[in-house]
Amino acid sequence: MKTTLTDREREVLQLIVSEYTTPEIAHKLRLSKETIRTHRRKILTKLQVRNVAGMVRKFFELAKPGWQDNEVMDHWSYHH
Repeated sequence: MKTTLTDREREVLQLIVSEYTTPEIAHKLRLSKETIRTHRRKILTKLQVRNVAGMVRKFFELAKPGWQDNEVMDHWSYHH
């Protein structure tokens, strides 16, 4: 089964991994805090993790090398 994050979910995940808070992400992306919380919940579900620590662990397990150089990671998906 393949679960793919949307472009926006990948962008939010990258910002979470880069230590941005929910309010900071909302401001940067010009979205509401509630919208960011929704994206976070969807990311947790899709990656099948329980919390942000699991989200970060999964990110580093699956991220492409050089992800820091991209505004949004391309072609990043989770296979299980």
